[in-house]
Amino acid sequence: MPMTVRELLSDPALDLQVVVDGPLDRPIRWVHTTELKDPTRYLQGGELILTTGVWRDAGLTSAQFVAPLRRMDVAALGYGIPAADGDVPADLVRACRRA
Repeated sequence: MPMTVRELLSDPALDLQVVVDGPLDRPIRWVHTTELKDPTRYLQGGELILTTGVWRDAGLTSAQFVAPLRRMDVAALGYGIPAADGDVPADLVRACRRA
């Protein structure tokens, strides 16, 4: 049986934090790391998407990055913060809330 988003979040060793509420009982079918503008050709739905936001440096907005992920019905989006004192970008949080 696949792991759910809730089960992943419950692992204290990962020190994960929920920034935008969503359905935590979603099963995670697969995990992809991506910085692609539109990774949907590699997705089938139910994935956990991990990113560090390199796509931001290429001029892509958070809304543009999140929209195709939403259309593909990914299970969750994980954002890797490069510095210990960093934060998830506010525009990414807003885009995820809208999605």
